[in-house]
Amino acid sequence: MIYHRGVAAWLVVALVAVFLAGCTTMANQASETEKIAAVNKKWLGLVARKDAAAIGNLYTSDGAFMMANAPIVTGPKAIAEAWDGLLKLPALSLNFRTTQLVIAKSGDLASDRGTYDLAFDGEKGRVRDVGKYVVVWKKVDGQWKVLADIFNSDLKP
Repeated sequence: MIYHRGVAAWLVVALVAVFLAGCTTMANQASETEKIAAVNKKWLGLVARKDAAAIGNLYTSDGAFMMANAPIVTGPKAIAEAWDGLLKLPALSLNFRTTQLVIAKSGDLASDRGTYDLAFDGEKGRVRDVGKYVVVWKKVDGQWKVLADIFNSDLKP
């Protein structure tokens, strides 16, 4: 009988450990989600301030920015230059919203899927584009950075 009680006690301890590990993972997921949301909020603020250099620094050293109708741009400096061109559009308005954020169990990668709304003044009046994006995040030295950023329009060409 003592053997069975010992096994039962170990089983309870094991189940509690598994439960606590799951809670810790869920708590970490929530914490990391909040951290990425904070970077996204900062990103929108940088767009409003037209701070292309700071936006470039949101990307990893090998990060990629993939705009529609343009070649891939890699590295923070080149990405900042690409963003500078975008930010110089007259009366630019840009907003994006995450619709799905998945943090890898490893805690160092995440995918962010969402929608965007972009508008600016063109030669023939206000131009508006709506579409979707995917951002792949990578944790670098404890900070979430953009590894890959791609977006495309929902509108017909």
